[in-house]
Amino acid sequence: MTWLCGAFPQETENRGIGRRHSWTMMAGEETVTMWRLSVLLAAMAFGSALAAESVEIRHLGYGREFLVHVPKRLPTPAPLVLLLHGAGGGASQALADYKWVDLAEAEGIVVLAANALAARPDLPANAAFNPRFWGDDGGVTQNPRPPADDVGFLIAAIDMAADRWPIDRQRVYATGFSSGSRMAQHLALARADRIAAIGVLAGRAPEDGKPARPVPVIQIAGAIDPLAPLLGGKRKLPWGPETEVPPMAAGPELWARLNGCAPATERPLTDKVTLTEWPSCRDGVAVRYLVVADLGHQWPGGVPSRLTLILGAYSDALDGTKAMWDFLKSWRLP
Repeated sequence: MTWLCGAFPQETENRGIGRRHSWTMMAGEETVTMWRLSVLLAAMAFGSALAAESVEIRHLGYGREFLVHVPKRLPTPAPLVLLLHGAGGGASQALADYKWVDLAEAEGIVVLAANALAARPDLPANAAFNPRFWGDDGGVTQNPRPPADDVGFLIAAIDMAADRWPIDRQRVYATGFSSGSRMAQHLALARADRIAAIGVLAGRAPEDGKPARPVPVIQIAGAIDPLAPLLGGKRKLPWGPETEVPPMAAGPELWARLNGCAPATERPLTDKVTLTEWPSCRDGVAVRYLVVADLGHQWPGGVPSRLTLILGAYSDALDGTKAMWDFLKSWRLP
């Protein structure tokens, strides 16, 4: 089944789940239930199944889920990339559509794809009627649930992965699309002590916050994105009224100010991709902003959606996943 919003998954979120085994363990004062699955994600574009392991924990009374893909050749220690889907999407959809698994196998990365809570957590998630979204998502205004502490959940998920696999805790990166982009930025603002750098796509800037240290940032935007308009303006998601959003450049400009960067330089990388970069930031970090001229509300170089009337155009003028990783891998926590 296919839905009608750029933040939606391009296919249904459940991509074919195999065997499941369950057990419980204690984590602090909470009981944690871990479901080990052979998750067979329908990888139409890859020609083969993508294996991941699913974990469920209880956090603030909610069942919270995430998937972990561990590459066949696992370096010791390995970097970890946190992957956050957009509103209406899901962890398995993000793993399949954004092609982080391909890169993980090539580069030896552990990928942790987390699920946001649904608007009504007691009911099954549904992209059209009960979408998953991160607690900060301003586009989902009809929100009946109380705060979910997504920052606390994501840090707990990272800790569980690092306890189980040989994760390099100095090389943990947060990435996200749309609403997940905004969540990744909030995570970096709140826990710059845990996140080495972030890579975000098609997401609004946070309104406030100050990280404990300068944070390296790469942001990608589509010049013809109807849901995250490049120059800002009105946008309408299915779950709330029409809202005003700031220009996409407001995000990297905010991070440049927070990081104490020198003035930006701009140059074309190709005939369709422009790079704006803020070098000479405090502690040697950098902020990078890529604009893809022919890209709508889709992941460049990922699995294209046919819903271009809603989402805008797909583009392969940039491999968004590789561009993020080429930037992220240069950084580690001090």
